[in-house]
Amino acid sequence: MKTRILLGALLPAFAALAQNGSRPVNDGVSNIILISERVGSYAGQGGGKATAEFGETAVGGAPAKNTVWYRYTAPADGRYVVDITDTQGLRAELRFPGNPATTIPLQTLVDGTSNTIFPDTERLSVDLDRGQTVYLVVDAAQPFGFTWRFAEVVNDHWQDAETISSDGGTLIRANSGATRDTTEANLGLAWPGVWFEWTAPSTGAWYFDLVGSRQWDGSTFDGFGLRVYESASGVPSSLVGSGSGSSLDNSTRVAVNATEGHVYFIACDSGANAPDSQLWLSWYEQGSPGVLAWAQSEYRTSEADGAVYPWLLKLRGDGDGSVQFISETVDGTVPAVNGEDFQIPINVLLALGARAEQVPVTILANTTAETEEAFGVTLVNPTGGLGIQDGTSNTILIGEEIDNAACGLAHREVRAR
Repeated sequence: MKTRILLGALLPAFAALAQNGSRPVNDGVSNIILISERVGSYAGQGGGKATAEFGETAVGGAPAKNTVWYRYTAPADGRYVVDITDTQGLRAELRFPGNPATTIPLQTLVDGTSNTIFPDTERLSVDLDRGQTVYLVVDAAQPFGFTWRFAEVVNDHWQDAETISSDGGTLIRANSGATRDTTEANLGLAWPGVWFEWTAPSTGAWYFDLVGSRQWDGSTFDGFGLRVYESASGVPSSLVGSGSGSSLDNSTRVAVNATEGHVYFIACDSGANAPDSQLWLSWYEQGSPGVLAWAQSEYRTSEADGAVYPWLLKLRGDGDGSVQFISETVDGTVPAVNGEDFQIPINVLLALGARAEQVPVTILANTTAETEEAFGVTLVNPTGGLGIQDGTSNTILIGEEIDNAACGLAHREVRAR
């Protein structure tokens, strides 16, 4: 009899344990799941078995009901992105730690309508500093799935592709910290890529290239790659074309027979070199003559070097023409004197199809030591339909090696535009 009474008392307890055992392990802020991978996904999360803890703060402006919790700490400076599959009108928030740790909402999605990026998909994102922590809380009556990714480069993944204008242009972006994921490997990328998205403004022949791209030390203009993909349902699909090699000629140029209104994805990489480059992406219609720009905005040299050879680029086209040079003073520096401290050529001819030309600037030695001097070189009077990129000017710093050891580093870049 005592045994029956004991069993009768234990049966409800076992039932309760069984029910509790089916609750999500991260049901509540005291059981947060730590996410440590940079890229990943979870399926079958949360749902009706999840509960709200006593005193748990509201989610999306409504009382917490079926909440589950996740935590991520940034391994570097970058952006954390969460895409949640939502066919039920769930609520979710990214939160910064507070006191208590759940009281600082950062970004919210409510009822499946606030941050839609694809049908039935919602996005939350935040820029984080290295070591900074962010919480994700999702309140969903039915199980859901989500993916996450952390990128040191904002457009490291195709889902975060930077939208470029329909009209032609050139943009400069860094790829330091870019990674190569499984999707990129399946698309044929051999190296870490960064992504752009372009909608064709008209039907016709367009070009994309990486002319001017280089490693940060200013000496390597080789090993770059560009791939263009068609978009199918908002996802990069078939390869339109690819190019790789030097960024001082047409090696990276890809021709696209664009269709008006169609979307194309562009992936850019710096090859086998570690992704620590300055990528110059240009897009333009076939037949464009091009615009001129200096590859670097600043060089440092010394009189002992005798000369410096800045690269002049022809962006967004490959027509022929010429351009003249004039020298100018640089604010805040001791002015160098043309003919006494340096000599610049009068002009340079850029042949049909040429995309880059080195311009020799002679550095003249003085018999006495001087303080560091500087001068600028400006482009004027282009011919052949060539244009001049806004803001192009080149500053050459001249210094005596005995006064500044840094000047002994020939052609060393100290600032990149």
